[in-house]
Amino acid sequence: MKKFITFFAAVLFSSQIYALPDAEYVVDHIEELKTELSYIIAKADNSDSSQKRHLRQELYTAYLELEKTVFHENSEDKEFLFKLDSFDTETQSWPLTVKKDIFRNYGILNQTVLIPYNVFTGKKFVSVEKMTLRQKEDYEETVNNADQLFNDNANSFFADFSFKLIKWDEASQYRFIPQSLSIYFIHGSTKTHLVTLQSDSLETKTFTVFPQVEVRNETQIKSDRQKNAALLAREKSAPAEPVKEKKPAVSQKGRRTFYINLDSQREKIKAEDFKYKNIQLSTASGILTFGLGKYAFGGVSFGYDLDSINTTSIYEFGLLTGANLNLTNFIRPYIEAGAGLTTGNRLFAKAGAGCDLTFGHFMLTAAYDYHIRYKWASVLEDGLTVPSERKNYHSFSIGMGVTW
Repeated sequence: MKKFITFFAAVLFSSQIYALPDAEYVVDHIEELKTELSYIIAKADNSDSSQKRHLRQELYTAYLELEKTVFHENSEDKEFLFKLDSFDTETQSWPLTVKKDIFRNYGILNQTVLIPYNVFTGKKFVSVEKMTLRQKEDYEETVNNADQLFNDNANSFFADFSFKLIKWDEASQYRFIPQSLSIYFIHGSTKTHLVTLQSDSLETKTFTVFPQVEVRNETQIKSDRQKNAALLAREKSAPAEPVKEKKPAVSQKGRRTFYINLDSQREKIKAEDFKYKNIQLSTASGILTFGLGKYAFGGVSFGYDLDSINTTSIYEFGLLTGANLNLTNFIRPYIEAGAGLTTGNRLFAKAGAGCDLTFGHFMLTAAYDYHIRYKWASVLEDGLTVPSERKNYHSFSIGMGVTW
């Protein structure tokens, strides 16, 4: 009765009675209301009892507040039991069992939490098969040091737990719905967060408070069971959280390709040169590049001067180098520079930029380059002596090939 008077006074003077509630106290208060109501119902003539109506209204309000409250408990204020098992090499974690008795001896919380190796140690785990001897020694030493920390009596675990309660089917029966469980490790004055489990990873249970007190009529019992059945049905039919497809990581590496390239050369860039009918191809080349580390590449090229197709054929051989950046799995811009010589006594150098579009191992590419060509000796071409010369020009190229 004392608890009832305390609770009733709190309701009169504060609408926030459940702001920081104690779950056991709230359930005890509901059961006390039900016990008092059952005494009145048991009386011979109670159909017009104003006290009965008042208690039913108060019980209804208490259940309403119960079901919308999120209760919070932690191991500083309440007693939690922690049991740590040996390091599990299969899961690469320490299994920690957390137990909490709520409502006296009704063991509600009994949860095993895995503390991952990389979370506690801050070190990335490398599979044992890929470990070097030095990595293996460091791994074993790290696990041993962690075991010693865990087993040191000066250190401890800390739990922060939240849950909800719902009136359930039977008399004095409640459904326990955990919301979250956070585990921390306390070492000296430092509290380190280890892991947090959300409601979908925690076990829902029902429990009964004894003695059971039933104050509902048949209609109310049927209504409660229908409501709870609908709740369970919604939970089972609720679509799972959509799993966001993890985009494959962009693999950054030096440009490795083989492709056939066609270019069109212009001494000056004029808009009319880009009209389809005015485009003239100048060189066809085969180009092979290979990665040099993460961003750089080198390569070789072999080309044929299409302008010489009706005269003395001219071939060119070149070396090139550059750097690329894999922006996505499909787009790879690059810069390049190259130099080489031709069978027509010509030296050339070039520098420019381009972009690859990759689709698996298939690749399309386009580039712009600025060229300097120098003919170092007079040669006989078409019966005429052509003197040495220097020539600057622009080239626009497209290509198609494979990459890997």
